[in-house]
Amino acid sequence: GSAAVASNWDDSGNWNVGTIPSTTSTVLIPADPTEGNEFPVIDQATTIGSLTLETGSQATVSGVINFEVTGNVTGGGEILGSNDDMLTVGGDLAISNITLGSVIFNGSSDQVITSPNTLVNVEIDNPGTVSIVDNFTTTGTLTLTDGELLIPSDINLISNSTSYTSGELRFQRTIFGVQGWRLITSPVASTYGDFLDGTLTQGYSGAFYSTGSNPGDTLQPNVLTYEENYPGTDNQRYRAPTGTGQALTQGQGVLAYFFGSIAAYSRYNNPLTDTLDVSGQEFDGDGTQVDFGVTYTTTADSGWNLVGNPFGATINWDDSPNWTKNNIESTIYVWDPAANSGNGEYLTWNGTTGTLGSGLIAPFQGFWIKANATSPSLIVKKAAKTTGGDFVRKEVPDFTPVLELTASTDSLSKRTNFMFSSDGDSQRDAKDGSRLVPYSTSHIEFFSILDDGTQLAINNLPKNFTNRIRIPLNLRAFKETEPVSGDFTISLSAQKGIPVEWLIYLIDRETGEVTDLKQENYTFFYGTKGKISANTTVLKPEITNKSNSQNTRFTLQITTEEIEANIPEQAFLNQNYPNRFNPETTIQFGLDVESNGKLVVY
Repeated sequence: GSAAVASNWDDSGNWNVGTIPSTTSTVLIPADPTEGNEFPVIDQATTIGSLTLETGSQATVSGVINFEVTGNVTGGGEILGSNDDMLTVGGDLAISNITLGSVIFNGSSDQVITSPNTLVNVEIDNPGTVSIVDNFTTTGTLTLTDGELLIPSDINLISNSTSYTSGELRFQRTIFGVQGWRLITSPVASTYGDFLDGTLTQGYSGAFYSTGSNPGDTLQPNVLTYEENYPGTDNQRYRAPTGTGQALTQGQGVLAYFFGSIAAYSRYNNPLTDTLDVSGQEFDGDGTQVDFGVTYTTTADSGWNLVGNPFGATINWDDSPNWTKNNIESTIYVWDPAANSGNGEYLTWNGTTGTLGSGLIAPFQGFWIKANATSPSLIVKKAAKTTGGDFVRKEVPDFTPVLELTASTDSLSKRTNFMFSSDGDSQRDAKDGSRLVPYSTSHIEFFSILDDGTQLAINNLPKNFTNRIRIPLNLRAFKETEPVSGDFTISLSAQKGIPVEWLIYLIDRETGEVTDLKQENYTFFYGTKGKISANTTVLKPEITNKSNSQNTRFTLQITTEEIEANIPEQAFLNQNYPNRFNPETTIQFGLDVESNGKLVVY
C-alpha cells in the first residue's frame, strides 16, 4: 500500500496475499518493511494463527483491544502497546519484548514462556500447564484462572500480587549430590505428603516407611522441624510431622534426610537426583509480609530457630528496609552438602562477611537464625524478593576490613571468617556467627574461640585497636568419624579492606613458629586426637559448644608496626630503682596484651 497507510493492519493492500490475516494465517513481520518503513498497527480486535517478528521489527496494539494469536508468538521483535491493551497467546511465547498491559495464556495444550521475562499483568487460563524457563516477574497481577504455572528448579517467580480461581502454582526443586541431610522449606501452602511425594520418608503416619507398615521396625523419622519453645531437651525440640496430611507452616525450615544410593540395602537405595514437586498458593503472610514466628526461650538453647524462605523467589537477607529483625543476630546458617569436597559444610553470612558469599537465600532453602533476647521478631516483606541474575551482592566497604582463613588437608578444607568494625567486640556480639557442628562424618573443625569458650565461625572484632588482638584457633579433622593425622596447611584465603600497616601472624604455640600470613602459608604436621560419634553427626546437628581457649595450638595475631614498636613481646616486671631506702621508687613493667593487672607492694 501507499506510505500513508503502510502501517494499517486492516488494509488488505498491505499484505502480499492481498487479504487481511485471519485466524488460520501465519504472519511474518520483517525488520525493514519495503514500503514506507512503517510497522503495523492493530487497532481493532484481531485473531491470527501464529506470529513471527524478525529482530528489530515491531507490532503496535492500540485502541483498548485484544490481539489474539492462537498459536506461537516468536522472533526477536517487539509487541508494543499501552496498559489498556492485551495479547492472548494460545501457543508458546518467545519474543524480545512486550509493553502491553496484559498477556493471557489460554492454550488447549501445554505452553512455554521463554521471553520476555518481565510482564505487567499475566493470566493463566489453560487447563494444562504453562511453564517458564527463566526468572519471571509480573509487575502487576498474576491471575491463575485455570491450570498451573510451572516454575522449574533454580527458577525464580516474582509476583507480589497473585489472584487465584481454579489455577495454582507448581514449584520444583531438584536435590543433587549424595545421601545426607538437607535444610528445605516449601514456597506454597500444602501438606507434607504433597511436598515430599516421591521422596523416601519414614517415621510418621503415612510416610513411605512407617512402623505400621513394617511391624517390628524402630524407625527414626527422617523429616524433622525444630520448635525452639518446645518443653524438654534439645533432642525433643526436633519434631516429626504427625502425618502426611499435616499442613506446612510458612517460613518454617524442614530437616530432611535423603538416602541416596545405598546399594547394599535395597530398601534404602533411592539414588539422587530427587525432585521436590509441590503445588498450591504461594505463602503470602498478611498480603505484604511474612512473619516467621520466631521465639526465644531461656530454658531452651536460647533462641535457635530453623526457618526457611517462604517465597518462590530468592530473598535478600541484606535488604534491610524489607526486613524486621528485632533481637535477632545478624548471621544466617545454610547447610551446603556439596561444600567441603562433597562432605558438606555450614555456610555463614552476617551481612558483611562469611563463607556463603552473600545474603541471597534461594527458594526451598531452609536456614538457621538465632534470637538473642525475649520477644524477638523476624519478618520479611515480599519486596525482598530478587533473582540471582539481577542481584549484585553488597560490596564490603574498604573501611570494614574482612579476612578469611582456610585450613586444608587432602580433600578436606574449612574456612573461618573475621571482620573488624566499629561495633566489634572481643566478646560475643550480634554480628558474630556461631560454629555449627556439620552433619557429615568427614570434615575439618576450624574456628575461633572467645575467652568463655564460645566457638565462632564469624568473629566480629574491634576495628580501632591499640593493642595486639590474639585469637585462639581450634583445629581438628575427621574422616568417617576417625581422627586424621598428617600435613595440614593454614592460609589467608581472602582479605578485603585490610590496612597495609596491619600485620597478620599465625602463631604455632607447639613449635613457637610465627608465620606472616600476608606473605606465605603455613604447612605443618598435625595429629587429631579422639573421634566423633556417627550418631550425633548423622541424626542430630549439634548447634553450639564450648572449648577451652587456653588449650589451642594456634593463635591468630592481628597487630600493627606501631604496636610492635611500643608494646613488649611478653609481660615483664623490672627491678625497681632507686632502691627502697629512697623517698620514692620507680617500677617498670610491660603487658603484651590489654588486660587487668595488680601490683602488690610490701
